[in-house]
Amino acid sequence: MVRLRVVDLPIPDVLRDFIVRERGVQELYPPPQEEAVRRGLFDGRNLIMCTSTATGKTLMAELAMVNAVLTRGVKAILAVPLRALAYEKARDLRVYERLGVRIAVTTGEYDKDDAWLMNYDIVVTTYEKLDSLLRHRLIGLGGLAF
Repeated sequence: MVRLRVVDLPIPDVLRDFIVRERGVQELYPPPQEEAVRRGLFDGRNLIMCTSTATGKTLMAELAMVNAVLTRGVKAILAVPLRALAYEKARDLRVYERLGVRIAVTTGEYDKDDAWLMNYDIVVTTYEKLDSLLRHRLIGLGGLAF
């Protein structure tokens, strides 16, 4: 079976080269990752990727977010269930700052106006904080990549 290679993905060269060079990823996993690409992950389509542990969901989310930031200039949100996980994911995403992508993390303070977040490309937050941001209309659903 011929696997889909990262160098063949419809993403900017700078991101493609970064993933190969810095992350060491050469090929996608056949069913889940390849299927996400075929279903329009890089075409701005909304997808839910539900598959077992260690099948590459996080990498695909990263690629979709960074691609959307670089190609469409949109903001992206990564929502997670726990504060500790939010900080861990933000730390992991900071590798993309080398591509000029600005990463922020916000948790807690549910009724706080976090206008400073608009200065960032990808915001990592908890589900509860995302609810607060939506209720305060700091962010809208249009133009966001999840």
